[in-house]
Parts: sequence; structure tokens; C-alpha cells
Amino acid sequence: MIARGRAALHAALHAAGPAPAADPSPNPGLNPGPNIKVNPNLGPGPASARRRGADRRRAERHVRGHRGTARHRRSRERGSAALEVAIAMPVIVVLLVTGMVTFTALFAKLNCLDAAGVAARAVARGEPVPDLVEGADVAVEHDGDLVRVTVRMRVPAPMLSGFTVEERAVAMTEPQAVAGP
Repeated sequence: MIARGRAALHAALHAAGPAPAADPSPNPGLNPGPNIKVNPNLGPGPASARRRGADRRRAERHVRGHRGTARHRRSRERGSAALEVAIAMPVIVVLLVTGMVTFTALFAKLNCLDAAGVAARAVARGEPVPDLVEGADVAVEHDGDLVRVTVRMRVPAPMLSGFTVEERAVAMTEPQAVAGP
């Protein structure tokens, strides 16, 4: 049946005669004729030609596989969130480690300040220097009625093991400590 249809089509084409001469107009097949006005804003030719162009573009878009559509954009963006997390993760880890090291150094500084104050008050009362912080170096100076205590200690963070913190405290000696017990 298909062969018969092809043969009939072939016979009809040959029976029609020679092909018409080429159209000399700049837009072949779209010559509007003498009584039709062409709107330059709508493009060349009548509306049916514009419609045919839209149909052709629609068909090409279907063949291309939906490129340029929202569905295609979503498929191109697939995996972008994982990539953004992979890029941001080292930055987040560095910020967390920096924050932990900073708080460790700050905690060591506060411990050193507390130890210096306690040691200065103890020496001002005439008591021996207490051992408050393990690994801290305590230096005591007497200057008349004043007692100056300096406490130095290493920061207990592995990244900051070479850093030391230092605090000083000053206290006035108490009168009963001078007279003796």
C-alpha cells in the first residue's frame, strides 16, 4: 500500500509538468502582492508565514530536548548545591578551628589573671604563694607597701604551644602582715 502511494505521488508530480520559474522577489514565497501592506514591525510576509516560523521554532525546540526551558535550566544546575558546600566547607572548618584556638587563648589569659590576683592577695597577707595554675611561672616583687605578682603560662592549645600569656596584679600589704604573727 505504501508503494502504491509513492508511485501515485511520483506520477502526480511528473504529470504537473516542469517546475515553476524561481521567484525574483527578495523574499521568495512571501511576496505580499500589490494590495497587502507589510508592517515592518511584524517582519516580512503575511501572518501565516510568521505562524509557520513559530511552528518551526517549536519543532526545533522539541528536537533539541527542551534546551532553554525551565526544565533544562534545572537539569544544568543539578549538583550545584553540592559543589557550593564542597567549596565552602574548608572555609567553615578554618573559621571553627580559629574560633576554638582563640577561645582557648582567651581562657588561658583569664586563668592567668585570676591566678595573679589570688597570688597577690596571698602574698600581701603574708602567706606563701599558692600553686593555682599548673605549669605557671610566678614572680613576686616587693616595692615598699606594694606587692607585684607576675604570672606567665603557656597556652594549652597544640597550635599555640609556643605562645605564652602574662598577667600582673598589684596589692598593698596588710598592716598585720608587716608586724608578723
